[in-house]
Amino acid sequence: KQEYREAKSTLAKVWLGSVEEIAQRLVMSGIRMPDVTEEMLDNHELVVCRSMSWRMDVMTAERWISMFAIRLNLLTGKVCEPSLVFASTQATSFAQQLVLLQAPTPEFSHLNLALGAFFLGLVIARLLSPDSLRP
Repeated sequence: KQEYREAKSTLAKVWLGSVEEIAQRLVMSGIRMPDVTEEMLDNHELVVCRSMSWRMDVMTAERWISMFAIRLNLLTGKVCEPSLVFASTQATSFAQQLVLLQAPTPEFSHLNLALGAFFLGLVIARLLSPDSLRP
């Protein structure tokens, strides 16, 4: 649960700008965004966790990427689902290749690897601009 809280905090910081950019692009394309709150997402995750009787495995980069894609798919009302599937497939491929070159460490965790790979996948899927990843 502690890892989940830390990940959620990291996600909140990193995703805010990116989710806003994706939302703006969708609105500019004429797609109406559903109203989704943090509480709605938390409730959805709680239902999933309870249905699994809180049995959780160690989170690998691939599992983080899947979670990111599912969460972003919910946030966008599933209007980007094909692009998110493509982005997460690309991200999973990147993550698998990187893990072969560099085993995860505390500084290079599965979460950090997944975040980087997922954002690259979003750029390749043209859901984010490359400039949005620059400091």
